[in-house]
Amino acid sequence: MVVKPTTNIDLLIHLYDENIAPRFSGVQGETYEYRIIRNVYSAGFQRGMASLWQARTTEGEVQAMMLLLQFRQHTIYLVSCATASGKASGATSVLIDNFLQQRAGQGGCFDFESPEVPGIERFYGSFGAVPVPFFTVVSDQLPWPVRQLKAARMALYRRLRPRLD
Repeated sequence: MVVKPTTNIDLLIHLYDENIAPRFSGVQGETYEYRIIRNVYSAGFQRGMASLWQARTTEGEVQAMMLLLQFRQHTIYLVSCATASGKASGATSVLIDNFLQQRAGQGGCFDFESPEVPGIERFYGSFGAVPVPFFTVVSDQLPWPVRQLKAARMALYRRLRPRLD
């Protein structure tokens, strides 16, 4: 497997759309998330803060990609995706391991930006990741009846959504 930088954000979005997005309900794609990913990458790239990496087979087939944001000694693992064959071959692990090996001994922090999903936490833990608590501020000024409808919708969503672990 060959790991190289790239600038092809459209390929990352295409792979994400084919391999990751179908597992999540509510992904709006080009009308929302993909536009934001492109804008974040573009702004970060112009400032020298974004990098895009790909893992390819020796035949040139892209197996996995990841988008990283860097600021000083802090790297954020923002978006990643892998094809079915890339997942089977551990291409995402190769990408992360390659990046961490390149920066070994330089200090800094690699932030996985992980959701609280046991399977994902175990995978990131295999690289030495440790949970770090953070605060979330929520301000909901909707009228009481609308808040109740919103809460009922979220409860139904949580009950019906597929489990990721």
